[in-house]
Amino acid sequence: MFGAGSLAAAGRGSLPPLPSTPPKPIGFAYNERVAAALLPSLIILAGFDGGSMASILMVGGMAVYILDTLRQKEMAFGVAWATLGLALLAAASGKLFLASEMPGILAALVLLITAACLALTGLWISIQFRWIQLQYPVVVAGFEKTLIGGSFPVAAAVQSWALTVAAGVDAAPFLLVALLCTLYHLLALPLEPSLAPRGRGGWGEPGEGAAAFFLVATLPAGMYAVAEAADLAHWVHAWSLLLLASLPLLAVACMPRGLWWLGAGERVRRLRAGLLLASLAAALAGLEARVVFRSYAQYLRLPPPWSYLAVTVAVYGAAALLLLHAVGALEPEVERAMAGPVLVVGAAVGALALGLPLWVMPAPLAAAAGLAGWAETRRAGDYGVFVLGTLLAAAWFLHHHFWFLEVRVAGYALRTLSALAAKACQPRPSQRRARRKALRAAVRLSARAQKRRYCTQASVPWAWSRPSPLAWALAGLGSEKAQPLGRAALAALLGLCLGGGLLARSGELKALGAGTAVVLGLQAAEASRARAALHAAI
Repeated sequence: MFGAGSLAAAGRGSLPPLPSTPPKPIGFAYNERVAAALLPSLIILAGFDGGSMASILMVGGMAVYILDTLRQKEMAFGVAWATLGLALLAAASGKLFLASEMPGILAALVLLITAACLALTGLWISIQFRWIQLQYPVVVAGFEKTLIGGSFPVAAAVQSWALTVAAGVDAAPFLLVALLCTLYHLLALPLEPSLAPRGRGGWGEPGEGAAAFFLVATLPAGMYAVAEAADLAHWVHAWSLLLLASLPLLAVACMPRGLWWLGAGERVRRLRAGLLLASLAAALAGLEARVVFRSYAQYLRLPPPWSYLAVTVAVYGAAALLLLHAVGALEPEVERAMAGPVLVVGAAVGALALGLPLWVMPAPLAAAAGLAGWAETRRAGDYGVFVLGTLLAAAWFLHHHFWFLEVRVAGYALRTLSALAAKACQPRPSQRRARRKALRAAVRLSARAQKRRYCTQASVPWAWSRPSPLAWALAGLGSEKAQPLGRAALAALLGLCLGGGLLARSGELKALGAGTAVVLGLQAAEASRARAALHAAI
């Protein structure tokens, strides 16, 4: 009786509009952050257990992957949690708890941390399933918040344990500073929920942020104090404690929104600036006393107390300027006016402390002036002056302190071998195959002779006739003490080239700096493999 058009018109006028459907979840947005915390912790726990836990996790992971590929989502979810439960039983019945002399309270704490790590892993796996996100959005939002909030303390506990076992009690607190600051930056700063409904705001309670900050600030120093409790009154340990207590504060205060749990306002800004200056002063004092004056005092030519004063002026001036520039505490005009004088004065005082003669003094001064000019104008000429002055000062330092050493390798002076290695750094791509053949011949000769001098005598003519970065291996044959210095110089040169290229304005300079760093890195890697081959043959 009515046409289709009339029904359509009536329908358009009488039916209410359909309710808008909520947007589908886009997935968990912080997988990389959680992986950096939980995956190393799982590997560490599986390694300490002795193999049974690792086997269960591997087999269960393969089963979950196969079931998920076959679209058996619910079964994959159940198998994942069953695998984690079996892994916890394996850890509780493993040799770590049953066959060790660990006290009962400590064993219970370790088991609790293991259970927490596995539970967080289960939450992480659960929120990856799209059907759980769609059917239980409120539960998934709670899982996400629990995962982000719990990963930081669990990862800190497990990985600090591994650092102590791997690096020793003396070095572990210093490595723990870097670990905790990284975890704080990844997981303790306020984050926007990725699976919760929009409009709920970000996570982060002030109490949770304060607890994370307290953990970062006190755990390294506390670990060191407990380890060195018997001899804590010695001045070396006192400076180490000062360094460990100030470095985390400096790192957190430098982070954007690192002190977010204090709120905002002028008072908090002043508190952050004061914390920055105080922690920087304490960290530099600990660095000078613990590292510079204790390990490198033989390179300081000024007598005390002038050497202490000179190093303090040089280090504090450059570090304070760098910190103020990094946090943006200075106006551009003030920064440009301060950069040149502060860097030049610091370079001059540092050069005097190192005992540079008057004819070498212009090199560090020109390098400091070039660095200040390049930071302001980004001109290639200023950068070239900085590089040239730095290389000249470093060349004098190496020549003055190390070039006179009479170290001989199979009849050849180490100076000669170093010069040959420097000459061999000239790249010639067309001779790559010939250089490798010459290196294999030298290694075979050393293997037959089983004496270092024949290997070196075969390698020296090869270094002269086949210039190659592979000949860098010769520089490390005679002096084990020279190898860390060479690595430090190479790292500084790489950072110089790469940093200058990345900060340059023009594309040509970017390509030049980055390309130079890549070439040097490839040559260094090739030299390391060559040195390993020569030492293995010897």
